[in-house]
Amino acid sequence: MWAAGVLATLVTLAPPSEASALDPIVAGTKDVGLGGTISISHGTSDGFDTVTGLQLLPHVGFIVTDSAGPSLLRGNLEALVEPTLMHLGSDAGSATVLGVSTLARWIFSGTPRLRTYVEGGVGVLVGEPHLQQTDCETNFLLQAGTGVMVVLSDTTTLSVGYRFQHISNGGTCSFNVGINSSALYLGVNYFFR
Repeated sequence: MWAAGVLATLVTLAPPSEASALDPIVAGTKDVGLGGTISISHGTSDGFDTVTGLQLLPHVGFIVTDSAGPSLLRGNLEALVEPTLMHLGSDAGSATVLGVSTLARWIFSGTPRLRTYVEGGVGVLVGEPHLQQTDCETNFLLQAGTGVMVVLSDTTTLSVGYRFQHISNGGTCSFNVGINSSALYLGVNYFFR
């Protein structure tokens, strides 16, 4: 309920100008941002601890295409690189790991104030997690999600989203249960040409 109030307030602030740099986003636009997630694991076998996570996620992106596609799906393709600092914790232990992911994001054309998106990507994490689900120092991160960008100004957006994340060592070590998590994302993007 409070999130809807915050979103409604942000939408009424700082209207973008008529010639907004974000309406439409065009090929060649660059994106730098900072975000974070809070995650909690689910769907693992009985007997394994729930894993919670905090992630710090800076990113750099590049709008690859001009607006394209049929009316409801019309939007722009963005390619992103996202360094990851992740703290994972459970009753069995905790650890901080580092990594990097590449993501593809489809930003729907939407309205001048709201742009929804879907995204997906893969990454690698390094560091000993000390968790029941994996005994590997190198793990892989698969993720997909959706969200909305709230346009705050001609160059700045607030992003709110959801990501499903799967962490696994891909069978490269002897034990590989993996961790499936739901993550809530909040971030700020700065777009420029």
